[in-house]
Amino acid sequence: MVYVWQVSGEKLVEVSDEQLTDAAALKELLQSHCGVASFRQRLLCKGSYLEDEASLQGAEDLQLVLLSFAATTQEQVNELVTSAHSGDHQKVKDMLKRPQDPDSSNAAGNRPLIAAAANGHAETVALLLSAAADKDLSDADRNTALILACAFKRLEVVELLVEAGAYLDAANRFGTTALMAASRKGYDDIVAVLLNRRAQTDLADNAGNTPLICAAEEDRLKTVSLLLEAGASANLANHLGRTALLAASEQRSGQILKTLLSARAALDMADTDGNTALILSSENNRVNLMGLLLAASASIDAANHDGKTALIVAAEADSVGAVRLLLMAGADESKVDKEGNTALRAAAGNFCSVIVGLLLEANVGIDVANRLGKTALISAAEHGFLDGLQLLLKSRADKELTDNEGNTALICAAANKQSFCVRCLLHAKANPDARNQSGKTALMYSAIHGSDDNVTLLLTWGADRNLCDSNGRGALDSAKSNGHWKIAQTLQNWTNREAVTPRMSFLQTSMESFRTLRSLVQSLRIDACGRGS
Repeated sequence: MVYVWQVSGEKLVEVSDEQLTDAAALKELLQSHCGVASFRQRLLCKGSYLEDEASLQGAEDLQLVLLSFAATTQEQVNELVTSAHSGDHQKVKDMLKRPQDPDSSNAAGNRPLIAAAANGHAETVALLLSAAADKDLSDADRNTALILACAFKRLEVVELLVEAGAYLDAANRFGTTALMAASRKGYDDIVAVLLNRRAQTDLADNAGNTPLICAAEEDRLKTVSLLLEAGASANLANHLGRTALLAASEQRSGQILKTLLSARAALDMADTDGNTALILSSENNRVNLMGLLLAASASIDAANHDGKTALIVAAEADSVGAVRLLLMAGADESKVDKEGNTALRAAAGNFCSVIVGLLLEANVGIDVANRLGKTALISAAEHGFLDGLQLLLKSRADKELTDNEGNTALICAAANKQSFCVRCLLHAKANPDARNQSGKTALMYSAIHGSDDNVTLLLTWGADRNLCDSNGRGALDSAKSNGHWKIAQTLQNWTNREAVTPRMSFLQTSMESFRTLRSLVQSLRIDACGRGS
């Protein structure tokens, strides 16, 4: 038998020497009795210290001496942290034998256990744990060894730390826990280890994100499934009101959404902007996700805080597939947002003729105006959306409706120098002399902006050059005051005989189209010759 005595003379333990291989094994046993790591223990046998490798055969009475940590310089502290960081196992072991404090930190706040854990040096982590390194100390960002091991996918280290009793739910300065870090990255083996040890599933970081929201945002299907099986709440929201379902509604795959719906995630919960999952998936043209949501009876006409429904949002975002699906599912195309915009007016301002066509086929209100009085036709004209303009005119949109300032579609097209739209509206027999509330006509705006082609076009279609605005200024005055002398000369020399008549309109237009085509062909020939040389 081996008897171990304390310095006070009290017997600490007695043990059979056949159970122990050497002094190191005895020190490991003594650690549980005295609470001091083996590196700080010294065993005296007949007045001499026993080395760790020494056999215990014949050693009956041993005295245990417990050492305090040796005084260390900052250089020695830095050396221990650096050695742990690089995984220099032997060097770390030698330094701990001084004995040196395993929890000392360098000037940057880094500690040996944290450095070894973050870099995946499992053997060094085990050594430091045996030296009673504090498992839950943190660095300058309040990251513990476990949080960093999870963030950097160090599975073996995570298992060592968890087995040693590391606190699972510690959070860094961003509120990120070990489970959040692993869930966001989709490290499912680590997630499983943490969940098996009962890590809390519904803690939230500083932004309110739970592990489930983190996993859904990063499209981590298996992680989402593991968390739900462990009892994670499907309907918790972050500080922006985003739930896991809302996060999943913006992903490409529908598997996470389907999994969350199976877990009875709330369909129509909205974020702080009032956007539901259906609105978000519509904006991103995620037709497969929209199908799942609609099949689960998501509210098709729910509106966000701007009054925009999924249909209006899809029209604004040029999401053709989303618009088509929503119309087929019975979305109300007459809904307006807080600015009075319908889906049609939104599409007319976004250059998407396919969506305009789909909405017109659905017999939407073609002449509905928003709060500024702008109809879809006016929006298309001022933005230069020629295809949409033609579709609207073909569907008999009213050409003479005005916005709140009295501008017709033709005036808006001229004011924004949209020559093709001006031409299209004139062909549709829009009134060339319509005036807005300040008395300005399309011709006046063309003169102001120096649009030579529009001036000629409007005069050709019979625009009156002698009209004046509410300040008594005509198109000629505007051209001169803005330095557009060529336009001024055109206006001075123009006679009404040059104006096009209804009978001449088709021939005039055909000739203009021919000249344009001929010029284009000539330029292409010249360009081809230039490249050939």
